[in-house]
Amino acid sequence: MGQRMASAEDSKVAVVGAAGRFPGAASLDDYWRLLVEGRVAATEPDASRGDLWKAAKDPLLGKRILTLRAGYLDDVFRFDADYFSVSPREAVKLDPQQRLLLEVTHDALEDGGVTRSELRRANVGVFIGVGSSDYMSLDSGQKQHVDGYFGIGNSHNLLAGRISYFLNLKGPSLAIDTACSSSLTALHFAMQSLRGGEIDMAIVGGVNVILSADLPLAFSQAKMLSPSGRCKTFSADADGYGRAEGVAVAVLRRVTEAELEHQPVRCFIASTAINQDGRSNGIAAPNGASQIRVIRAALERAGLSPSDIAYVEAHGTGTSLGDAIELNALQEVFGGAPGEPCFVGSAKASIGHAEAAAGLCGLLKGMLILEHGVVPPHPVAPPHAPFFHAEDCALKIAGQAQPLPADRRHVGISSFGFGGSNAHVVLERHTAREREASESGRPVLLPLSSHFAQGLKEDALALAAHLAASAGPLEAVSDTLMVAREHLAHRRAVVVRTREEGLRALREVRPRAEPLPVQPGGRPKVAFMFTGQGSQFLGMGQSLYTSLAPFRDAFDRCDALAREQAGVSLAHLVYEPSAGGDERLTSDTHAAQLSLFALEYALASTWMALGLTPDFAIGHSLGELVAHTVAGSLSLADGVALVHDRGRLMQSVPHDGAMVAVSLDPGSLEALLRELGEPLHLAAINGRQRVVVSGERPAVARLEQRLERERVRFRALRTRHAFHSPIFDEAAARLAERSRSLPLHAGAFPVVGNLDGAVVAPGALGGDYWGRHIAKPVQFAAGTETLVGLGARVFLEVGPDRVLSPLVAADHGARVSAVSSGVRGRDSEECLLAAVGTLHELGLDLDFAPLCHSAPPRRVSLPARRLENRRYWTASSAEAGAAVPERSEPLVPGEAEPSLQAVIDRQLHVMRQQLALLGDP
Repeated sequence: MGQRMASAEDSKVAVVGAAGRFPGAASLDDYWRLLVEGRVAATEPDASRGDLWKAAKDPLLGKRILTLRAGYLDDVFRFDADYFSVSPREAVKLDPQQRLLLEVTHDALEDGGVTRSELRRANVGVFIGVGSSDYMSLDSGQKQHVDGYFGIGNSHNLLAGRISYFLNLKGPSLAIDTACSSSLTALHFAMQSLRGGEIDMAIVGGVNVILSADLPLAFSQAKMLSPSGRCKTFSADADGYGRAEGVAVAVLRRVTEAELEHQPVRCFIASTAINQDGRSNGIAAPNGASQIRVIRAALERAGLSPSDIAYVEAHGTGTSLGDAIELNALQEVFGGAPGEPCFVGSAKASIGHAEAAAGLCGLLKGMLILEHGVVPPHPVAPPHAPFFHAEDCALKIAGQAQPLPADRRHVGISSFGFGGSNAHVVLERHTAREREASESGRPVLLPLSSHFAQGLKEDALALAAHLAASAGPLEAVSDTLMVAREHLAHRRAVVVRTREEGLRALREVRPRAEPLPVQPGGRPKVAFMFTGQGSQFLGMGQSLYTSLAPFRDAFDRCDALAREQAGVSLAHLVYEPSAGGDERLTSDTHAAQLSLFALEYALASTWMALGLTPDFAIGHSLGELVAHTVAGSLSLADGVALVHDRGRLMQSVPHDGAMVAVSLDPGSLEALLRELGEPLHLAAINGRQRVVVSGERPAVARLEQRLERERVRFRALRTRHAFHSPIFDEAAARLAERSRSLPLHAGAFPVVGNLDGAVVAPGALGGDYWGRHIAKPVQFAAGTETLVGLGARVFLEVGPDRVLSPLVAADHGARVSAVSSGVRGRDSEECLLAAVGTLHELGLDLDFAPLCHSAPPRRVSLPARRLENRRYWTASSAEAGAAVPERSEPLVPGEAEPSLQAVIDRQLHVMRQQLALLGDP
């Protein structure tokens, strides 16, 4: 992606993500409920707003300020400084408008399924509508509170620049001030950059926060404010406007690219237009002729006539002069003859006038109207303004909620700035493609993450509520969570097949109680463990073969080589019930080993397609051969050939042997075998209390009787061979001769061998290595000790059943995590997804794309994840209190320049976070 000229076809722009915070509404869903319920969100300031609170109590100011009642946001001083890499000291000086824009931009990007890695690959612009900045004035009169963070924290340009800085965006970054039309003007310039090919994506926002009594005083003296603190838009009682806070953000992308990436499209932006009044009847007075021109310009650019517009979101401040001029302009453009109505309303009547953010607050209302197909009721009761002649024209005010006419797909949004800058935007409804008729019944993975532990539970509950209310396919939710979300430090995952299962599982999500086996400085080191013979069964990996291309492709490569070299179709043997595979996989060593090799090679290939390359590998018996092939020490063709020879030779050994697994330490068991004096041998030392004995069947039977008498636990293995014993010496010599000339290659990662439990040295696989490998005992326990010593903390069993992972867990306990790729008797795709989920929880970052249900993955709008907010408030307002005490001295001895001090603060802050993650105080 990058700068290019856009064609007419791909210049159409979509809103792919949106979010906002409004008076009385902390989210877009809350905003819609407030609108359709006809509520008005105007309140008095509370004690947390020190300057306003003091002004309200000041009898002198009380006579000069008409009202401090306004539409206030809930606690604008809370902020997740850790998430945005802002030190507490800097956060105190950071204008809440910058903080709110960061947090709502986070929410809008999550709504659109846009990740930070995707943003880094694109050329992204930031366009923010700005106005007043009250926070600076709270400290500017008290010079002792002014420090190096003061200017940076309150600079208008950084309302856009801080977003670009945090997200590492390289496109244009503009803070635009045209008073009340700022945010729609910002949108206009974002559209120009997108349509001109200058950028690939745009973040557009607007913000307004009321903290100081200065502007209420000035606006009161100018007779602009309503004493009621609310906008009585289009009312006969209109008497001035009510101020409001608000923050709104929309993420824009060209439609062709959004659809190519399967992003959620909330609506289209058909056109934008801006103009200026020029010299008119007063610099602060509205100009009806200019309003008419800008609306008609937007309609012309969209190729629409006024009759195509179903609803107009008016500027609608509730001043008698402004409403009169605007309604006359609207009647001139949209009035026409009575007939199919064009509804008109204004969000300001519900939440107040959010000034620089007002235009975008109105745009998001228009977007919600298109999505829901409903015009909310106008919350101002009649009588309406006498200059509004509804009976004579198509313009109507909705006294109650009205359905949007189905045959009209467009709404208009107006925003006019005092000073003469006007903007109008036309939105178009997006008709979503038909939803899939039903869920597939396949298991899906729902990976969750948060940057703080409690956030996991809150996010899971929010997602459950969304699933309960949404009819969208579960597969799209899974795809979105897998590839359209950053995967943060605290993680959980669930695997479900139905919406009902998903609701139950999400409602039970809790943070991990136990510490993660992660070493400082990076992800945990991973060892692949390849299972040996005895774990195979008919149908192993069946659903993986059906559903996952990386698995199927790798298995088929092995199958082709087996057919060529051994005349055996492994797919037919393993996946066709009529092929007699069940008996052959149990009794035919040759068939069993070829099939198990293919299954494990395909599983390893799948894991590596998911982005998981092991740091080490170990295999048990046959599994070591798979490990060297996956590492690349043996080519796949040579690996299959070696298994073919190995299996035939081992199958040729007389079938009168037996094996038994004994729960006893190796030393005690060896002593017992010497005492018995039978031809019995240690075949595998799997753990501190896990040893396998091989020998002739009668001798093994006598050992079992002795063990039973001494109440030692044991389990007879399903085999007629005494593997890894001197019985195989002749076969071992023949295999050594055949394998001696195999070409060897440098492996991609170390493999720990069975002969001595140490890392296999380069070139050691030659000579008689593979011959000794089938006759000598498997030193698996020594091998896992070696791996733990090398730093392995996650042991992933790559095989069809859970055989090796319990051994590792028993010997190494909480120091490691042992995870199985498959479990006999369970669906193989479900098992793999469960293992993926566990590795996700352990902090491993996987490439989930191969698991997605469409290509590219379909993204849907999901609830934004919670942020962990703390309160940061300038110390000059004693009533509110400061989250972090002011410090006049530098954080390190000696004088420091402000820029250097900022670097030091950030570095110390990051160090504290890292220490906290490692469990240090």
